[in-house]
Formats: sequence, C-alpha cells, structure tokens
Amino acid sequence: MTEKCFKKCISKPGASLDSSEQKCIAMCMDTYMDSWNLISKAYSRRIQRERSRMQIMSKTII
Repeated sequence: MTEKCFKKCISKPGASLDSSEQKCIAMCMDTYMDSWNLISKAYSRRIQRERSRMQIMSKTII
C-alpha cells in the first residue's frame, strides 16, 4: 500500500481496519494501480518507438 493511500484513508492506526477504511484503501489502491498500468504502457510504447528509430538509423548508416 502506498503511503499516500495510508495517509488518506487511515485516520487512527490500530490493530485492524474498519469497513470504511478497507473500502477507502481498496479504492485508492485500484486508482493507484490503474495509473501505474497506464504509465507503464506509455513507457513501453515509447521504448518500442525508440528501438524502431534506432534500428532504422542503423540500417541507413550501413
């Protein structure tokens, strides 16, 4: 769990989470994971584009 979700959802840390804290953590982590996946996909596409450019450049140099 990220520190941001913890700070957002847990007002009084204790031995267990109440139902509202559990729901908040679940929703926060879903948002976090969706964002992480979006960024990862964009990064992967950028790497692929750079690899393609490098391959094209290496072929034109030879």
